[in-house]
Amino acid sequence: MPEQARKERRTPRAGGKKETALSRRLAEETRRRARQLEAAAAISSAASSVLSVAELLPLAVELIRERFDLYYVGIFLLDTTPSPGDEAEGAEARGQAVLRAGTGPAGRAMLDQDYSLPVGSSSMIGACLADGRARIALDVGAEAVRFDNPFLPETRSEMALPLNSRGRVVGAMTIQSDRPSAFSPEDVAVLQTMADQLGNAIENARLFGERERRITELAMVNEIGRALSLALSLEDLFEIVHAQVSRLYDASNFYIATYEEGSEAWTSAFHVEGGERQALARYTIDRGLTGHIIRHRTPVLFANGREVQAFHEDRAIGILGQYACSWLGVPLLAANELLGVMAIQDYDKENAYGPDDLALFLTIGAQVAGALRNVRLLEESRRRARAQQLLFEVASAMTSVLDVDAVLREIVERVKESFDYFFVGIFLLEGDELAFRSGSAVGDSKQRFERGEVRMPLGGIGLTVAAFNQGQPLMVNDVTLDSRYSQGEGLEPVRAELDTPIKVKGRIIGVLSVQSDHVNAFSQEDVAILQSLANQAGAAIDNARLFAETEDALAETETLYNVSRLLAAAGDLQDIVAAVAEGMFLPGIDRAVLWSIERDEHERPIALSSIANWHSERGRRPLPVGARFGLSDFPAARLTLAPAPIFVQDVDADERLDAATRAALAQQDSRALAILPLWVGRRQSGLLMLVADKPHYFTAREIRPYRSLAGQLAIAVENRRLFQQTQQQLAEQAAAAEEQSRLAAELQARANELALLNEMGAALAAALDVESVVETVYRNTSRLLDTTNFYLARYDPETEEVWFPIMVEGNRRRPAAPRRKGAGLTEYVIRTGQPLLIEENLPERFREMGVMGVGPMALSWVGVPIKVGDRVLGVLALQSYDHPRHYGPRDCDLLLAIANQAAIALENARLFEETQAALAEVEKTHRGYLRGAWQEHLRQYRALNAGGLVYERLAPARQEEGGETSSRAVGGGKGPAGQVASVPDLWRPEMERALGGGYSALPEDGQGGLAVPITLRGQTLGVLGVEAPPGSRQWTEDDLALVQAVSEQLAQTLEAARLFADTQRSAERERLIGEITSRIRSSTDVQAILETTASELARALGTPRALVRLAADALPPESEEGHVLSGAEGRVLSGAEGRVLSGGEGVPVDEAVQEDEA
Repeated sequence: MPEQARKERRTPRAGGKKETALSRRLAEETRRRARQLEAAAAISSAASSVLSVAELLPLAVELIRERFDLYYVGIFLLDTTPSPGDEAEGAEARGQAVLRAGTGPAGRAMLDQDYSLPVGSSSMIGACLADGRARIALDVGAEAVRFDNPFLPETRSEMALPLNSRGRVVGAMTIQSDRPSAFSPEDVAVLQTMADQLGNAIENARLFGERERRITELAMVNEIGRALSLALSLEDLFEIVHAQVSRLYDASNFYIATYEEGSEAWTSAFHVEGGERQALARYTIDRGLTGHIIRHRTPVLFANGREVQAFHEDRAIGILGQYACSWLGVPLLAANELLGVMAIQDYDKENAYGPDDLALFLTIGAQVAGALRNVRLLEESRRRARAQQLLFEVASAMTSVLDVDAVLREIVERVKESFDYFFVGIFLLEGDELAFRSGSAVGDSKQRFERGEVRMPLGGIGLTVAAFNQGQPLMVNDVTLDSRYSQGEGLEPVRAELDTPIKVKGRIIGVLSVQSDHVNAFSQEDVAILQSLANQAGAAIDNARLFAETEDALAETETLYNVSRLLAAAGDLQDIVAAVAEGMFLPGIDRAVLWSIERDEHERPIALSSIANWHSERGRRPLPVGARFGLSDFPAARLTLAPAPIFVQDVDADERLDAATRAALAQQDSRALAILPLWVGRRQSGLLMLVADKPHYFTAREIRPYRSLAGQLAIAVENRRLFQQTQQQLAEQAAAAEEQSRLAAELQARANELALLNEMGAALAAALDVESVVETVYRNTSRLLDTTNFYLARYDPETEEVWFPIMVEGNRRRPAAPRRKGAGLTEYVIRTGQPLLIEENLPERFREMGVMGVGPMALSWVGVPIKVGDRVLGVLALQSYDHPRHYGPRDCDLLLAIANQAAIALENARLFEETQAALAEVEKTHRGYLRGAWQEHLRQYRALNAGGLVYERLAPARQEEGGETSSRAVGGGKGPAGQVASVPDLWRPEMERALGGGYSALPEDGQGGLAVPITLRGQTLGVLGVEAPPGSRQWTEDDLALVQAVSEQLAQTLEAARLFADTQRSAERERLIGEITSRIRSSTDVQAILETTASELARALGTPRALVRLAADALPPESEEGHVLSGAEGRVLSGAEGRVLSGGEGVPVDEAVQEDEA
């Protein structure tokens, strides 16, 4: 019993120990689970708050290692970019698992070596990524699929967990312990949950990074567009493009090639190699990757040098230079016109560019193409203006210089100087040869051909001879392709030649030959210019034509400029449509609709949708936004899917339209259409349709600006669409988290600033004088910044004077005296051309910069240069006398943006003033020509020139008397009869007032005489007036209006009569010359020729005598004494008349007649 009792007493104690051990294990397990849950919560918190993968991953692996007491934790991310060995191995590329975070010294060592494992390899990570399932090895020694990592020799248990996000594996996490069987199913579940959280966090961070990158790229693209709009020459454009691309990429190996449509060669116009600018070069389009892009109009992207080499070899492309490791090139297309190629390359790094870079480069390329086209248009306008100036100067020289050689020298020198041709020469006909008469220097040398040094038989070869023989201009833009070309000594660099026959009264007397050292150097416009120079026939008609062309060119350039300005300032698609419809202005166009193209899954156009419209407030309203129709319903709608603008003059008569389309257009009162396709790259994004309710004939002058504008309009619409798309994406993501809300708020604030800047840009674009620009800058700056103390300084580099159009202190304007350039802050900004921000401690900064203070010392100061290119126009500055650090870097950037817009506006105002002055000068020249023509015309009507005509109504008694009078009776119908008399020295006070003042007005008392000036195009020709006896008539405003209307019609009729009289006199003169010449040539005897000449000349001019005299040694033997023949009287005269006309000197003919009669 005692023993049994002892056993029974011991039994509870043993059970108590077991329960205590179990409790300890449960408590330890509970604490372990608590740590795991804490770790999961920490990972979840980090995943929701950290948006940077680089920050999130190291934090996650350290938390997991520490909380789970692990040997090593690492995270691999999937990289599907093909590796350099994939192609050589010939296997399917499945990507690489790249280590992005690892714990401990082993993790740091592997990160330093860019550690990675192939997907699907014999490693647990590779297998996990291949099938997307977790891999667990409780004893690594027994695991078949595992990579023995030398960096982690102590591993005994290992687990590989996939990182999943939205059904896609983005990476894997390796978890390793130095204890065998270290992982329980609960551990796996908790860690897999954390792995899934990390997968989603990684994907969210990637999406956030892509969004940030896209925002940055769009901002950069917009900035590039603004920078390109400042380019005024090709060199400026290339420099701006290179500078802007350098902000996105390493552009030390970069080039822009230019190309002319239809040419067989391209030019390396801007080439930077290894950071050094290369010389200009020209290549055929079968050479290099650039030639391939030109031929196929498609972009090219290579990730490595093997791809580049294989591409060259497969297509037999001639290589230029060495193979690059990475290469990216895009075509420069504007309005479906290929203008060139832009490319960037890296000789050291593979995979430097990807698809995103290609898309961005295409967007930049589209802007560059538009800017390149605009610069070409500007240079073409300048070239046209130079041509007009050249024609005017040569015409002036020909009227002022009597020496033929001097005139020819003037022509060749001015042509070469104006157009930078290689050689300009004039060949004149001598017998059966073309002989060199005058020419410019050859190229840049001083070599010149002497007169007669070059002779070309008319039966020989040469382009100059061919142009003479065919009597038409001959243009050869590549002389190597024309067998008629004959190279002259010293003219080896010549690549293109234009030869224009010189005609005088329909007879070819020579050839004007122009030669260039560039292929495709000439256009049809050059032919017209040189033909005008060669002939100079019909001066008045030619001047009128040149004036009209200049006006058209200026109007077209101004229109394109204004529309470009409106497009740049457009706030939405409605503004863009209004900018084109109102800025371009076609007569009869009363509405416009902007359509987008809907496409199916195969990118085939299926429908058109209206996204914006415009109405002139007259006629039928346009289709509303949102209207849609399928392309299959209207077969003719396929016309809108075209590379170039389409113009339909009459919907009812255009054979391109089917019946259904005509009926639909008629229902909308659409009778004429202008359709502008919008192409971005090689994809048509939409079209703009301008509609008129009446048929309209579109002239070449109306069509040309639209062709130039189509590319720019497409870019503007695409930019607006991208901007709206970005805004929508930002709005959708704004509600995701509080952090994103803050970012959205900042973006909105920036958008508000940009909106105000755009509004200010529009206001500045409308300001055409400096005062308006200054006021607009001050007013809009006050909306963005504190302008309590503000000033705008202007600078004249020639006088080195600084003056202040506006100075504000304490919100009050005060005058500021101009000063010579000194050592103040304003002059410092002018000298450096850079923004300057001094947030505080101005005295100390003054000493550092060597600047002297002017006026009271501010506590905070910011100033930025107003620059156009490298030229500083002035300074825009803000200052605070009360608060240091009142202005910061953001204020400086904002003020710089304002200054950039102000610089453009000031430059535009200057250009506008110069244009207005030039137009005034042209108008003045035209008025002078009209005044001279009328003075010459009136000299032929002495009576009118000396007095005037007066109409006087006859009294009834005088009407009955009749009788003879020197006046001419007029009248008829129901009105009283009267007579018109010519009155010498006719003058009235009212006539003097009208003629002197150039305007008409009623007499103060309404009685007496009423006179109005007779004006034609601003030139006063005379006076028209009426008068009545005092007290018999009170003149009214209606009387004045009637006389003014008659005066206007009289001026037009007089001008028509003058032109008709000039034409009649020219025709009569030519007829008389022809008759006299034919009669003279009918005789072969000298005596008979002289008699016929004298008699016909006297008869033609109606004079009693006509005289002709030959030198004695030039007459036949029987007339050795010399004779003077009188054609009117048919006799031979001698004696006094012979003395009068001897010696080759002219004396009054009346003396000769009197002496002969004596």
